[in-house]
Amino acid sequence: NHTFVLDRKTELVKVMYDAPPETELPVADIAFANVQALETAKQQLRNSLGETDFTSDLYVLIDNTYTTSDTFATAFGKLLAALTMEYGLVLFSPGDRDAKEMAIPLFEMILNQQEALSRQITTTNEHIARHGYHIQVEKPVNATHLFCNRNGRKPILRDGDRFTIGEESFSYDELRERIQQEPQIFSPDVMTRPILQSYLFPVLSQKCGPAEIAYLAQVNPLFSMFGLFPPYYMARPTATIIENRYKKMMEEYRIEFLELTGDIEQVVNRVLALSFPADLDARFEVLRNQVKKQFTDFVQESLRFDPSLEAFAHQTYGKIDYTVKQFETKVFASHKRKSKETRERIYRLWRTLYTNRGLQERSMNPTYFLAKYGLGFVTFLYEQLDCEEKAHQLIYMSDYKVDIT
Repeated sequence: NHTFVLDRKTELVKVMYDAPPETELPVADIAFANVQALETAKQQLRNSLGETDFTSDLYVLIDNTYTTSDTFATAFGKLLAALTMEYGLVLFSPGDRDAKEMAIPLFEMILNQQEALSRQITTTNEHIARHGYHIQVEKPVNATHLFCNRNGRKPILRDGDRFTIGEESFSYDELRERIQQEPQIFSPDVMTRPILQSYLFPVLSQKCGPAEIAYLAQVNPLFSMFGLFPPYYMARPTATIIENRYKKMMEEYRIEFLELTGDIEQVVNRVLALSFPADLDARFEVLRNQVKKQFTDFVQESLRFDPSLEAFAHQTYGKIDYTVKQFETKVFASHKRKSKETRERIYRLWRTLYTNRGLQERSMNPTYFLAKYGLGFVTFLYEQLDCEEKAHQLIYMSDYKVDIT
């Protein structure tokens, strides 16, 4: 129900649809029914991104796709379809009623194999933990790995030889009959969702994030129980978009992207140390001592001719010492001011490239770039991103050749 964009000051702004449904629902069934909440979210986005040569088309697109008659699934699907229409991307919602009809045999198989499912998941989790890996998904031992969406989305749990959904209790035959009559109200949980995916669309390979690949290690042994082959899992590409001004800043301060993923204050301190002599305070002290010594020696020679000038000499030295101190104060004030500017620049760089203390893709909504570079940014990203590259990629907007004038 929320996302993040950077505003024109590179501050992270949370854009949120703050109107939860009255009962817990699958995401595919949650509608943007609250007019005020939807308009507030859109206004948050507009306030953050401002107005550019490209925002008019962007805001129209969002207004046309995120409407009060749309759900989270349909709105996102329409927006993504509009942005990727030239690439033949096929979008599918597992909440589709016809798909639920096709899934009836799988739902029945999941019910039939409850004990075997539980044993296999337990064995796999023990194996993973024994080898020192974290269990990504924890489920109660009485989970059926199915949900029922009637008066709120609730997990179906085993209770001896019966099944419970909230306060209701069903025999095996009663629950099986309910699945056959109303398949649209049933859905898989996180453990059986990949099974449903391969059941409906036999999957050869799947691109995943690191956490997803880790949890799929828990799921893999389940595929053979349903006569399916587990997909070949591959890491999805991961990238950071670097705009021209930030590329120049990184070159100016000699900042590597990897540094931004650590302690940002260490980066600030390293850059400031390069721009200002560490011993300048001591050197000013040496300068004052040298001026005092040379002036004193000169005055002593001069007073031989006219001792009455001693008071004037002390007054003159006071002015010289005051002027040197004033110069020192201005130098340090200037450094402090420039240090503040440098610190702010580095923090802007950090907030943009390592958004919300994580990779851009984990937080930053792409409308940030669409607002600044137009819908052609999608084509640019498509051409620049290497889907077979496993290392993190840096994509520079200096290579953006689309006419944005």
